[in-house]
Amino acid sequence: MGNFKERKFYESGGLVRRLGQRCFSSNLNINDNSCVGLKELMKINKNTRHFNNKLIHIVSDPEVLVLSYKITKSQPCNLILGSDLISLDKSSLDWFTKTGKLLKAGKYKFKLARRVYITKLGKINFNKLLIISGFKDKIIQQTIYLVLNVIYEPSFLDVFYGSRPNRGNHSALKYIKFNFNGVKWCINTDIENNFLSIFHKILLNILKKRIGCSKFIMLVKKFVKVGFKNKKKVYQSN
Repeated sequence: MGNFKERKFYESGGLVRRLGQRCFSSNLNINDNSCVGLKELMKINKNTRHFNNKLIHIVSDPEVLVLSYKITKSQPCNLILGSDLISLDKSSLDWFTKTGKLLKAGKYKFKLARRVYITKLGKINFNKLLIISGFKDKIIQQTIYLVLNVIYEPSFLDVFYGSRPNRGNHSALKYIKFNFNGVKWCINTDIENNFLSIFHKILLNILKKRIGCSKFIMLVKKFVKVGFKNKKKVYQSN
């Protein structure tokens, strides 16, 4: 990917190569003009049996971290994190470089998340518990997601619409409208409460079937086990 420090700023604050090519597209779609490592990973994982190694090199690439930063900052819910926010300017670029080195060496440490309750307008006595990570940790989490999404997205059946890029309730309803002839009722169910906890070892063993990079697996393990803090008391993640 070249020397990160030798790249100059784009008008909107992003980074570009000296040749003038942008690392990420304006719509943050890694299918179009994105980081080379992610594009190559996407290409080889069209083979759903491909076994992936050296993923830590992609996760630790400062350009991929910048892409994750752009995505994370574009989500309004992340702006409530206050002092943990960082800006994409010359004074903060060192963070991406230093963090990339920590990730590559397997030395990055997630901070304890915090627990908050949110209320919903129009709903009486509605309180939902959320575990919120700091903004910088969210950038790393987003980077992990980008890599995992590239690896596993081709494995999903075309009829799956939940938590997938460019898919959602509206596209699912459109599919039903044009493919389920004679259907009058559709039932929406939520099975989230059936999975309030899950053995981390099971999740990691699933990843190991497609991923051979020990540093990447360890990074995921650190993330799921970091836990959270509430009223000065530390709780382990389940």
